[in-house]
Amino acid sequence: MRYVSTDEMREIDSDTIVTSYPFPNVPRDDALMKLASLGLSNFILRMCTFSGVKPSVYIIFGPGNNGGDAVYAGLELSNHGFRVHYYAAFERSRLRGSLAALEADGKLAKTVWQDDSPWTDMPAPAIEQGAIIIDGILGIGAKGAPSGITEKAIKWINAVSQRGTVVSVDVPSGLDADTGESAGAVVKADCTVCMGMPKKGMSSDNALSCSGSVYFADLKIAPDLLAGTDCVVHDEMVTGHDVAESVPCRKWNAHKGDLGHVCIIGGAPGYCGAPSLAAIGAMRAGAGLTSVYVPHEIANAVASQAAEMMVWQLNGWCGIRNMDFKGKTLVAGPGMGRSDEAADAVKWLLDESGADTIVLDADGLNTFSDNIAFLSEVKSKLILTPHPGEAARLLGISVGEVQSDRVAALKKLISLTGATVILKGAGTLVSAPDKGVHLIPIVNPGMASGGMGDVLAGIAGALLARGMTAFDSARAAAWIHGHAGDIASWRLGEDGLLATDVANSIGDAMRYLA
Repeated sequence: MRYVSTDEMREIDSDTIVTSYPFPNVPRDDALMKLASLGLSNFILRMCTFSGVKPSVYIIFGPGNNGGDAVYAGLELSNHGFRVHYYAAFERSRLRGSLAALEADGKLAKTVWQDDSPWTDMPAPAIEQGAIIIDGILGIGAKGAPSGITEKAIKWINAVSQRGTVVSVDVPSGLDADTGESAGAVVKADCTVCMGMPKKGMSSDNALSCSGSVYFADLKIAPDLLAGTDCVVHDEMVTGHDVAESVPCRKWNAHKGDLGHVCIIGGAPGYCGAPSLAAIGAMRAGAGLTSVYVPHEIANAVASQAAEMMVWQLNGWCGIRNMDFKGKTLVAGPGMGRSDEAADAVKWLLDESGADTIVLDADGLNTFSDNIAFLSEVKSKLILTPHPGEAARLLGISVGEVQSDRVAALKKLISLTGATVILKGAGTLVSAPDKGVHLIPIVNPGMASGGMGDVLAGIAGALLARGMTAFDSARAAAWIHGHAGDIASWRLGEDGLLATDVANSIGDAMRYLA
């Protein structure tokens, strides 16, 4: 979904209000707020479905529309049996609009006001462990450094954040939605529920460090407003809606042959996990058939990981030339090692195997660190999945140079190879020839562990095998992988999160594309 400025978002909101469904007992001007609050409350409900608990919810709200979104969401969560606490980050005298109407109806009767009781002095132990803290203090129109009660409220949220999960409404309070910068105190959220469309500043590293993973509330914006009026290729932030539109539904009478055959080539003594995880990723993402080609020394260990995969034993990588890959999708490289024989096998797979589509991962990428031009000659649809270290080797630069300008590194890889590229990291980037840079807005430190990239490669292979384009497969795979990681974290926490946990959450991630 394309980025918009805050001014454009306001215009889109105004146009949308005219056509929004008028909710019963909700004034027409509040219809958009009601939609936004339902998006927020439904996100919380889904998150708690995966965690299996109904924690206490703390609504920290300001006087504007974001505050109204948060309060309406709190009322909805109360109807679902959550214990909801309301804390106002402004003086009661500033009540107006929807919030004033709610006060008149007695809906804010239990609100704690700073000018009545200085709630920002509450110590962290006063907040129940595992709570959800909703930041609805400031919206997209806020500029400059927060001050007064607003600043105190932001700092309080950050001080108690270790007690639970912080969810910001639309944009973390204190962050400039147009620039992605913060002039003073800013909320450090675990997740942000963005309303409608991503704002221009939300792609910066600073913004991602504050927003955490970004999910979207559907405001029923008209398609022509979503698309915009120009014809340029946009940089975009990928949403679950984008992914849902691109992943084909299974036909009612589908059989395994309709869903493609993914062939994983990789593994070495000591590295049996990599091809296993790639295979599980492919199977969980819906591949009809999954075969794994590994050295005979590790074949039994790989086969023990899942009964559904077909395991082929190789006596040396030269044996790969005797296999039939015509019309299939390959995932080449996970755990393969950097021997000359492995490198020759990868080159043969790209040049002569007859595979329709190929995902090149891990040591498959390292094969071309001295000869990236080879990749530009590959005739199959090709997806490259480098992490910053592999990207640096391919480009002949340092990891620091890649990280200092990830967009430039991504574009350089595409120009040299002509391939679709997934540049992995916190805020994974995806692009292809004649495409904009698409940001996967998932920020999950728990995924900084071994095997995660193997699962991603398997997902990408499955989506290719199901008939999607290389670009759509890469974009959807990266988003599904990140969302599966978040779901696994909601269940288990970030520390100790394993790649197998992520792989086993792929089904949930694909079932709840939002």
